[in-house]
Amino acid sequence: MSLRTVLLYGRSLLLSGVAASLEQCPALRVTRVATWAQARRLIAGGLPDVLILDMANARDSHVLSLLLTNPALLMIGLDPDRNRAVLVSGREAQSLTVNQILEIVQRGDAALQARSSSAAQPSADSESLIKDPPEETIP
Repeated sequence: MSLRTVLLYGRSLLLSGVAASLEQCPALRVTRVATWAQARRLIAGGLPDVLILDMANARDSHVLSLLLTNPALLMIGLDPDRNRAVLVSGREAQSLTVNQILEIVQRGDAALQARSSSAAQPSADSESLIKDPPEETIP
């Protein structure tokens, strides 16, 4: 199994917490940067599989133009004010746990597609990406 590369861009405590959780997964190579200039230098060497950013930093960078030129790039924006993670593809999942973010990072957009199809045909075994016990929710 090849390592998936994850680039985290921003300075928020929420991003630091997500980074610490992702760094525990041996299948991920996690890199953290604080500025868009640092992110741009790393991206010039090759796109990550996943870009996770603090939504407050989005307006100070060129992440949307990066997505337009690289539509296969998986971007997840963290919004601590609303306690949500947003896939730039337009799908949104609220109150994600760190484990759910890890699942999205590992499986990509397929994790949410699986959620959508299981919602259409609910089963006792289907795992929800949206609703987990509140004590596991990112503050």
